[in-house]
Amino acid sequence: MDYKFESTNTDKELPKEIIDKLPTAGSVEHGKTVNAPSTKFDDVKVTDGVWSFKGWTPVKYENVTGNVEFVGKWEFKVNQYVIDYKFESTNTDKELPKEIIDKLPTAGSVEHGKTVNAPSTKFDDVKVTDGVWSFKGWTPVKYENVTGNVEFVGKWEFKKNASIINHIPTISASDKTLTVGDTFD
Repeated sequence: MDYKFESTNTDKELPKEIIDKLPTAGSVEHGKTVNAPSTKFDDVKVTDGVWSFKGWTPVKYENVTGNVEFVGKWEFKVNQYVIDYKFESTNTDKELPKEIIDKLPTAGSVEHGKTVNAPSTKFDDVKVTDGVWSFKGWTPVKYENVTGNVEFVGKWEFKKNASIINHIPTISASDKTLTVGDTFD
């Protein structure tokens, strides 16, 4: 009676931590019935994911007439990481309005080792009472070979309305006469 482990994922080899769990070969008498081991295996965490034991094939042999082999199946699931988004103002003295915060993309996910790009969403300018907010882009523009949660930061810039910036000042003064040599303040 022999045992072996196989991956249910054809592109993924079993790690040593799993191979080391193989039961020791045994024997069974001719004509007897033998069941697969009842051993429970804990999940095995590796850098890029988790291996889970799915069971033995077959679950038993009846009326044994020769060598038998039980195959333990392990399934691999790649780690999934959170993709999060936030907006920031490039103007330290100005908070982002609710109209901009409401445009934040919904969090997503990315598999271990993959590349993820910042959203290609175009945001229209947001007009407020005293000026206009313009979207300036995402930082960073992409993450390569992801090994954990990632965050893209969208930068927004505020510019005051030209009517406020170019406001003509009002000067109130009375007529004065200056003669040569007088000091003037």
